[in-house]
Amino acid sequence: MTVDQTASPGVGHDVGVECRVIDSFDELQRYEREWDRLAVACGKPTCRPAWLRAWWEASCGPADQDSRALRVVVVTEGGRLVAMFPGFVVNQKSRLPDLRLLAEGRFWSVEPLVSDDAPRETLALFARALSETSPPPARLLIECAPTQAEWLRELRRQWPGGPALLRRGPRRKLLVVEGPMSSEAWLAGMPQSLRAELRRRTRRRAEAGLEVRFTDTREAVQDDVHALAQLHHARWNWQSQWLTEGVEDTIVQAGQLLVRSGDFRLWKVLRGEEVIGAALFARAGDVSELLLTAYDPGWSRLAPGLAAIVAGIRHDLDTGIRLIDFGHGGFKYLQRLSNTERPVVGYELFPTNRRMPIARARWLIPPHGRINVWRGRLRLRTRLRALRDQNQS
Repeated sequence: MTVDQTASPGVGHDVGVECRVIDSFDELQRYEREWDRLAVACGKPTCRPAWLRAWWEASCGPADQDSRALRVVVVTEGGRLVAMFPGFVVNQKSRLPDLRLLAEGRFWSVEPLVSDDAPRETLALFARALSETSPPPARLLIECAPTQAEWLRELRRQWPGGPALLRRGPRRKLLVVEGPMSSEAWLAGMPQSLRAELRRRTRRRAEAGLEVRFTDTREAVQDDVHALAQLHHARWNWQSQWLTEGVEDTIVQAGQLLVRSGDFRLWKVLRGEEVIGAALFARAGDVSELLLTAYDPGWSRLAPGLAAIVAGIRHDLDTGIRLIDFGHGGFKYLQRLSNTERPVVGYELFPTNRRMPIARARWLIPPHGRINVWRGRLRLRTRLRALRDQNQS
């Protein structure tokens, strides 16, 4: 199903501007080249069709088809793609379906793509198109967006029947390396003790016969991604919250499409042919994202995971990348490598209609709040168990 949208009263509509809601990647195929160029121009690595199509195909299989539905809004001007909202509906048969961004929970930087010369009414067209889909969303859930995200505020303001209610979650921080700069300048900005540590471990890895390489052929992608995934699972005792079912397949599929261009770069530390540390970077234009890293704890004294990350950062900076995004994990080793932070927050947008009071009541505690409640209960149970054990001893 493809739904054509036209401008309605209250939405300024330039001649030649069209808006469509598309629910099939087959229908989206005609836009993929322009879509990819738009994501690159916007500096959004995981908004590229290679990543989002792969995620949809790997994570939204037959078991999800009754509950999930693609809802991608495309805006064209004179037949040229100028904007895209990459969304999907969750629980589409529910009275209160959710609208989310593709790959939510996996790729934190996914957001609407809007070209610099897009029509002024683009966000209004997004809002009207999404509100008129069937079923209309009861809530738009954004897991991670910059605190200054103007697109979200404009979408709220332009929502039909609105302005919609916008509820914020807790603030977090993205760790980033902000340039542009050379890798030598980045290293020079570190504390002297950290520079000395990196040099010392580089020397020791060389003495141990370890090598740093990157995946550069389509044929090697699957084996190298699997090696990285196995290290990650072992590191997290198979309890990873990021590398869940379907994500490895997503990485492989996207990597096979992007590796030859250099926009998929998996750095690996090798002992012979054995991968003992690795880091995966995705690129678009002059922006790079560190998506996944892991290492073999048996080699932790030589920091092979850190070596892979540093190799990736140095290569990116020396090839024109102006921003390297580490995400919002907050790991101490990434804090040491970053040179600044960017605040982000989760949002919920509730359209103003007769269902809004019910939707707000259903999701009374924001998503991140529910996580905090769960963690609080877990801590309480742990304390109670410790007290019980003390009393019994």
